[in-house]
Amino acid sequence: SFKVSIKPLYKISGNTEVCTNNSMVYVVTPSVGLMNWQVTGGGNTIDASGYATWNSAEGIYKITAVPQDVSLACTTQDTFLVHVNAKPIITGISGETEVATNSIDIYTAQINTNISDVDFSWSSPGGTIVSSYSNTATIQRNNFTSDVISLSVATKKGACPSDVFTIHVKKLFDYTITSADTVCIGTSATYTANVNPDQSSTYVWTNLQ
Repeated sequence: SFKVSIKPLYKISGNTEVCTNNSMVYVVTPSVGLMNWQVTGGGNTIDASGYATWNSAEGIYKITAVPQDVSLACTTQDTFLVHVNAKPIITGISGETEVATNSIDIYTAQINTNISDVDFSWSSPGGTIVSSYSNTATIQRNNFTSDVISLSVATKKGACPSDVFTIHVKKLFDYTITSADTVCIGTSATYTANVNPDQSSTYVWTNLQ
């Protein structure tokens, strides 16, 4: 009899969707001993253990693994494509920032990428997220103990997160008029309106019959 050993056919495995400025480990199965690893793309690196670090450039890059002892495997190399996704950036949130208690307002986010490529996560501790769809959220203001509306987004591929973007809301100023509410015909009275300290206002007085 004659004993024949079958050499393994190895493959690289790991995440195919990753984020810029992130790291990930890639492995070869089954093991064929020590490997020489390479990765394309300027600034991308991979060490002898398969630990890859991705730079800030979005793109599709190729990882190559070659056995240091090629006699241990049936193939001399394997390649693996990885899509590096850029982290999205929230550029603004539009909507009312001076609101009344229990008011319901719509807020719309602006980002630097296609809104269909990301998931939105809204937060408003002082309010209730009545509904949200894509880059818009309808929020009811419950109180001003917390005056923050926050948003984060993440790519659907790779789950690459943005930085949290925050705006602040404040209570709508309540204008009041003070003076006598009962007067006699032919007499005069002085009426005073309170002043909003956050803005310059012009007062127009009207006598309603």
